[in-house]
Amino acid sequence: MANGSISVEFPSDLSKEDVQRLAHGLGLTIPEEDLEDVTARFTALMSELNKLSDIDLSGVDPSPIFPFEGGRQQ
Repeated sequence: MANGSISVEFPSDLSKEDVQRLAHGLGLTIPEEDLEDVTARFTALMSELNKLSDIDLSGVDPSPIFPFEGGRQQ
């Protein structure tokens, strides 16, 4: 990791109960009939996010995500 970056690994082995608790903590309700699909999709997303940590961005300059502030360009 360059520039003192911190490596983060997203959990990609969550159970249905883990996802249900996470959703509850966020104030969301996942119907039981959707829980298996939501768990599969969420863990797949976490797995893909983990792959991004392998990309070397040490030579890439930051770019503003929101180039407009207060209705005018920065």
